[in-house]
Amino acid sequence: MIIFFTFPLKLKEFISDLICLFLSFTFFSAAIVKFLNIYFFHNWMERAFIFKLFPSFFTYFIPLVELLISASILFRRYRLVGLYFTLLFLVLFEVYMMLLSGQNMPFFMPFDGMFKLGGWRREINLTILMICLVFLDILILEAKKISLKSDIKSDVSKILRNTSSPALIKQKTKGEAENL
Repeated sequence: MIIFFTFPLKLKEFISDLICLFLSFTFFSAAIVKFLNIYFFHNWMERAFIFKLFPSFFTYFIPLVELLISASILFRRYRLVGLYFTLLFLVLFEVYMMLLSGQNMPFFMPFDGMFKLGGWRREINLTILMICLVFLDILILEAKKISLKSDIKSDVSKILRNTSSPALIKQKTKGEAENL
């Protein structure tokens, strides 16, 4: 892991962009699958023990959140916030899948639209992989942000050292005049 952070910045940005494209495509395809199968998804929400109170709300809320996360990951300005929401969403989904895996209730597989997985165990493994990718991408972006801040601080300190305040300029000119 330490070796990874010695890679050049361009390579880390490229890896970060690939991870974000993969996550964005995954969330976008999961949302589209839910919208295309909205009747099945709504029926599934009515039977799910957590979503029983407001199945209609959650039927549209979850795909819209997935589309919002997908869009926020694509734009660099909102990427870090989108990744934090992705991490939250994936961890909540993982906990929910762990709760459902102990029951005999079939549940809606959001990543089936893209990966054609065979069951809840593969879905859990894919979600864990995605959580690791999101965590890695957050580490890359946070390290980049810290290095940019340190670069800005060093640039500002260089500028301040090279330029003098008006009071120092007056003292220099008085000293130069006395030397003549």
